[in-house]
Amino acid sequence: MTDKTHDYGVFSIEKALSVLWKECECTAPEALIEWFASHATEEAGRQLLNLAEVMEGVGCLVSTDANNTSGAGNFQDGNSVSTLLFSLSSQVSALGELAAIGGQAGYWLRHPDSRKAMAAAMEEGQP
Repeated sequence: MTDKTHDYGVFSIEKALSVLWKECECTAPEALIEWFASHATEEAGRQLLNLAEVMEGVGCLVSTDANNTSGAGNFQDGNSVSTLLFSLSSQVSALGELAAIGGQAGYWLRHPDSRKAMAAAMEEGQP
């Protein structure tokens, strides 16, 4: 880590993944880069498919409530709906960042000289 004080902005899982990746991508052992390249994008895709299935189920609950005058109680108030949507948004953005990290790790494996050049530039204090 650097000695500089940074303002990383509002904390989120996506931001945490991004900051951690940026701190280690040039100095991490190749085995770790291979691990990310081999698994991050695939896992993000798998989790997004799971999330799509959950969202479909929630859609069915909401649809059932709309068609049932007595209601089943699922997401009938703004707080429960907004909490659900904020949670889904956070999950999707974190999974998107994980997929991006996997893609970047794959790039580093295909272009190791670019990774070395970036690491050297960072050591010299260049962005």
